[in-house]
Amino acid sequence: MTGLAWLGLVVAAVVGLLSVRAPLDGRDFAVAIPVGIAIGTLWLGGLRALVFYACRRALLSRRAASAPCETVSTARVALVCCTADDLDPSALRRSAAQTHDVDVVILDDSSSDAGRVTVDEVAAELGALVVRRNLRQGYKAGNLNHYFATSPGHDFFAIVDSDEVLAPTFVARALDHFAADVAVSGAAASGSGATASGATASGLVAASDPIGVVQGRHEAHEGETAFVSEFGPMLGTHVATTQAARSQFGFSMFMGRGALLSREAIIAAGGFPEVVAEDVAFTIALREAGYRVEYAPEIVSTEDFPVDYHAFKKQHGKMVQGATELLRGFGPTIARSRMDASEKLDLLLELTMIPLGSMLGVALFAVSLVTASLGATLFPTWVGLALGLSGVAALLPEAVRRTRRGAPLAGLVFLGRALALYASMLWVSLRSMARVLVGRRAVFTITPKRRSTAGWRATVLAELVVASAAVVVSLAVAGSIAPAMTAIGAAAAAVYLTRFSARGSRAPVAAPERAAAARRAV
Repeated sequence: MTGLAWLGLVVAAVVGLLSVRAPLDGRDFAVAIPVGIAIGTLWLGGLRALVFYACRRALLSRRAASAPCETVSTARVALVCCTADDLDPSALRRSAAQTHDVDVVILDDSSSDAGRVTVDEVAAELGALVVRRNLRQGYKAGNLNHYFATSPGHDFFAIVDSDEVLAPTFVARALDHFAADVAVSGAAASGSGATASGATASGLVAASDPIGVVQGRHEAHEGETAFVSEFGPMLGTHVATTQAARSQFGFSMFMGRGALLSREAIIAAGGFPEVVAEDVAFTIALREAGYRVEYAPEIVSTEDFPVDYHAFKKQHGKMVQGATELLRGFGPTIARSRMDASEKLDLLLELTMIPLGSMLGVALFAVSLVTASLGATLFPTWVGLALGLSGVAALLPEAVRRTRRGAPLAGLVFLGRALALYASMLWVSLRSMARVLVGRRAVFTITPKRRSTAGWRATVLAELVVASAAVVVSLAVAGSIAPAMTAIGAAAAAVYLTRFSARGSRAPVAAPERAAAARRAV
């Protein structure tokens, strides 16, 4: 069904592109088909986001109703924190305060003396084990693999990032999912057909594959800076909207943190693939090994959102590099994997959407240069409007939430700023994607935890250079700046967001529990 929808959207895009050219020749088709494929794929991504949003409440209600009953477990659990000169001692203390006994393990890749001293002090306070390695290779995945190569004697591992705060009952409730899965699987194997101990009254349906990971829901800490106050809530809304849908009819994935993993699943998957997007790559390996990821929206963790615009650009660049690396290196693996068609399509679309926007931007610039020089129109208005709606679709849940909870214009203000934020990522996305496509290895960049002091040169200079070059080329080839408007818009957005990001805090830092409670209204 998804494949047919994509094909139909591509055909519609190609027809729309060709409709502005008469008579047609072979060159028109040569241009319209690849550009139409890109536009059709973006349309499908927008349609997918709208479907996820339409289904969100029903899916979240269903997930809440199927949450397993509370059990008492004697499982040995390690709380594993990965850090590299960015440990938040307060966050780790709070995460370690679990109602189920946990052994705290800090995997320290810090290179500075100050970072190591901080880790050692917190470890002494919590009685934590500190694991360091001489060769820091493989990024976060390599750090995890180095630890698991020591054959730690635990049954489960809660993976947390250095700034993450787990709810006190996180581990206990995640263990409930594993216990219910084992109970239901046992009942199914016995052929009794009865509801197993630990299943809910509504019936916990046994899946064909056992649970290897229980993935919780994510929220962002709020209020540290104006940038965080404005954009941080997007994280919780996005996760709540998309993960519930993907866990039902798509690719339910390990998100790299805020999750409980079983030892058997880690061994079966062969550890963590040492790539930038190790979370997605591990999920692929996990599915190949016959395990699945169980999404549990009722258990929540909170984490830092990028503190300013500069930090967001760093994080976005890493994400684009990771997605491009996966498409280049894991595309064939995904295509022939044991996952069903819906999982494969969902995963491939998710990965493709990340770098595709920058590729389409370059393609439209090139095509518009030619069409403008010939005095022709690039594409009909309806194609542009549909493309714009696709870009807005993923932001609608948060915009609607703000409209309902705030002033009537709150949603529109957010929508404008969020569109500017992602539009300004054009050059970052293009540069990050090109780096990987030319054969260089993706780089795992740690998101800065402090506000940048580099000023506009770190966030605007490259965009201004690109926009200026686009204007010069457009004037020389087409005699107009119209083809360069995408680059001009990205540069203008970067200037605005750099100024916006420089503002101080607009609200006090909210306690994670209060932030999570406020966000459950999504």
